[in-house]
Amino acid sequence: MKKTLAILTGLAGYIHIILFPVLITLIVSIVAYLSMPEVLGFLLSVFLCSIGLIVGLIMAFRILKKRGPAAFVPADEVEEIVRENEDLEQL
Repeated sequence: MKKTLAILTGLAGYIHIILFPVLITLIVSIVAYLSMPEVLGFLLSVFLCSIGLIVGLIMAFRILKKRGPAAFVPADEVEEIVRENEDLEQL
């Protein structure tokens, strides 16, 4: 159960990293769409949101590659998992 919780919290951190640039580009794309409410404005909005998603994925993968999956798990969760693994090794 604890490992599942750690995986879920790590996944939540990963999603937060992805959503940061997406939300910024979403705000910019809404402004772009409101200034040009035609097909061109819609296409520009979709393009900007997809750029934000790509940038978010790249950021998350770089953090995953540099720091490993533990970067997405809160520190107290990591300490509990390490303690449980040490207890299991002692048995």
